[in-house]
Amino acid sequence: MGKSRSSKKQTGICKLTRTKGVFVDSHIIPKAFTKPEQPGLPLVQFNSGARPIRRWSSWYDPQLVTQSGESILAAFDTWAVSELRKQKLVWSGWGHNRTLGTSHHAISGTPWGIRKIEGINKKSLRMFFLTLLWRAAATTLPEFSEVVLPDKDLEQLRQMICMSIVEPISFYPAYLIQLSTIGIAHNHAVIAQVKEIQA
Repeated sequence: MGKSRSSKKQTGICKLTRTKGVFVDSHIIPKAFTKPEQPGLPLVQFNSGARPIRRWSSWYDPQLVTQSGESILAAFDTWAVSELRKQKLVWSGWGHNRTLGTSHHAISGTPWGIRKIEGINKKSLRMFFLTLLWRAAATTLPEFSEVVLPDKDLEQLRQMICMSIVEPISFYPAYLIQLSTIGIAHNHAVIAQVKEIQA
């Protein structure tokens, strides 16, 4: 049994729009991307240095944004859920397939491969990833404690999201690495790591 939460919502200042209102439950990662393989079963949450725990929902923050902020985030989430599934960039878009099939072009003699993505709105994709970064850095949920940004960067992200501005592209660029086969369903909490990108 999970802990029950009070149905009474708190009032405060939205961290995204800076307007006062009633806080709403806001998912850090869209709930559509964090579903278990079978409805009704829990997800297993992994985190660096901590034992795995069971979760019955994705991560949400009840004191991050009011409805004004959630409406902005929800618009990006709605686009991302539809588009990333269509492009097979998330497992829920693979149907009954367990691999990417012909979308994945293996590089001989290596565990790597490449695939080409066409017809996707690059601005919307970047904005979605910027919202994920802002949410992870702005929330006080302990699962995201390793995501720490300078205050000035967090403020710049907030303004970019509110005004739907993607430039400069060099400001927290995103690189995608896709697994070509489906693995176990999990809630992998954020782990701070360094990845070198070769030019």
